Amino acid sequence: MSSVAAERADGAAPRDRGASPRDGSASPRKRSASDASSSSSSSSSDGVGRETKRRKEAKRERKRRKKERKREKKAKKKAKKKQAKEKKKRKRSDDEGSSSSDEDAPRSAISGKRIKMRVDKTAEDRARDEGRRAMLRYMNDASDR
Repeated sequence: MSSVAAERADGAAPRDRGASPRDGSASPRKRSASDASSSSSSSSSDGVGRETKRRKEAKRERKRRKKERKREKKAKKKAKKKQAKEKKKRKRSDDEGSSSSDEDAPRSAISGKRIKMRVDKTAEDRARDEGRRAMLRYMNDASDR
């Protein structure tokens, strides 16, 4: 608007851009390079600008949702790990409670479970062992032939 005001120093009201000059000729007033670029870019850039803005907002929204899903997945994984750890701890305490009557019993450095130094065999265990030995003898004899 300042360039138009500077051109109309005589105090007359500014003319419309498309209006013809006073002398009656039909040619419109020439636009300066800055006027042409600003008017064309503003009308076309508004549509493009809005579209670009929408795309950027959609991209931001997708990124936000992705981060949220990742956060939820991480929290779920952490909860699952914690639950497994608690389950293992419960199981370990159950094992120790039932088998550990003696506090001086040797324990594993890795699992902390009581090390059984001697296992009492039942009649079934002895019968199974004898069956294994018989099978082993048979297989060895069969392979020697």
